[in-house]
Amino acid sequence: MNGTIRESDDAKYNSVKIPRHNPIKYITVKEAVEIIQKETGVIYFGANWCPWCRNAIEVLIDVAKQKKEKKIYYLDMDKVRNTWEVVNGNLNKVTNEEEGYYDLLKALDSILGDQTYTLTDEFGNIHDTGEKRIYMPLIIGVKNGKILKNHTGTITLKEEQTKYDKLTKEQKQDLKKIYSELIDATRKD
Repeated sequence: MNGTIRESDDAKYNSVKIPRHNPIKYITVKEAVEIIQKETGVIYFGANWCPWCRNAIEVLIDVAKQKKEKKIYYLDMDKVRNTWEVVNGNLNKVTNEEEGYYDLLKALDSILGDQTYTLTDEFGNIHDTGEKRIYMPLIIGVKNGKILKNHTGTITLKEEQTKYDKLTKEQKQDLKKIYSELIDATRKD
């Protein structure tokens, strides 16, 4: 996706360099639920097309290397969650969730809040799906089956920035601090 143009709005994706040797370990929905319920680790929920995720991943890998974190679990949300659309005023499910997705929503319930996922049609009408949504990137720190810290998104953008722009050096430093604290939380006794 590096440098490609998004058809829906002609935005250009920024380029991301992920080193060959990195701590990312791909997991399934079921494995994510098990880690959240019983284990210790850092889980990154993202997708390669997500502009915020593209800014987050390099920072997260850098912090993990600095902290000598051997594994960052990664759940690719691209095919995991439902997708919806509104057609002729009706809410329709376009793709179905992966098996275990609702277990994942339940496991993340304490950090997802009460808001459900809504879509707005061309007339400004809001359609509620009735289910919570995992917004990306979401990074969580879990210890012994308890979510200790989490962070959604990246960092507040400057007025002239778009979600497709690279983060500034200062923004990366701020995000590094957040991720560092998150990783540290999983290590404290």
